[in-house]
Amino acid sequence: MRGLEGTQRGGVRYPMPSFLTYEPAVPKKYEELLAMQRAEPEAGH
Repeated sequence: MRGLEGTQRGGVRYPMPSFLTYEPAVPKKYEELLAMQRAEPEAGH
């Protein structure tokens, strides 16, 4: 209980599980491939 009271005093209302702060990201190589794909003109149009 003391731990929860301490976090409350510090401004945190409840323990934050790691999945709430997780920011999904695409691997850098995928970002590069997407950029290349977007830069290419569409074939057949």
